[in-house]
Amino acid sequence: MQKLKVCLIEDEPQVASVIVDYFAQENIEVSTFLSAEDFYEKHDQKFRGVYLIDWSLPGDPGVDVIKFIRNFDTLSSLFLVTAYSSNEDVLEGLNYGADDYIKKPFNLDELLARVKNASLKVGNLALAVEDTKNEIQLIPQAYAFTKNAQTVKLTEREFIIFERLFSDFKNPVSRDDLINAFAINKKMVSRNIDVHIFSLRKKLKSIDLYIETVWNFGYKLV
Repeated sequence: MQKLKVCLIEDEPQVASVIVDYFAQENIEVSTFLSAEDFYEKHDQKFRGVYLIDWSLPGDPGVDVIKFIRNFDTLSSLFLVTAYSSNEDVLEGLNYGADDYIKKPFNLDELLARVKNASLKVGNLALAVEDTKNEIQLIPQAYAFTKNAQTVKLTEREFIIFERLFSDFKNPVSRDDLINAFAINKKMVSRNIDVHIFSLRKKLKSIDLYIETVWNFGYKLV
């Protein structure tokens, strides 16, 4: 059975220690960060699991961390942990991308149950993404790909962009990352990327693949 993973962003070391020790008894792996800035600097962008994020962090608050995470991770479950409990606060957290809200002080057994349920959902979503990816076969030498036996021909530049988005399927890819996928002599800029995305969208629509815009960041293939 795959080990459950939790990313805990909590500025109170004693609270963090209690959660880590309690979850360790259940064979749950916990990565701990004491501030938003600590998380920004050291986080693993490929982490997929459950996030427990305190609202009242030093520096950037938890809602800003949630917004940051959602730029590159749309699969993981995000719980906002806080003493705030007004409807306005809850709504703000959900609008930023949180999946749920856990009020302090919390019961450890309840927290554990919610983390386990969320981990199961994350795992099922990841499997669904993998199934869709498995339907797609890239043909680099022809600048094409197949999906369910249907072949889609692309230009060289369209293929480079598609391949980069496909490698992070369902997750946002920044415009800078798309530009960096090209060789230096290609001299790509953000405007070039946008033009090729436009033509790609028309070619993908017929096979139920879509490129969504992630505002002020880039794009994702879904």
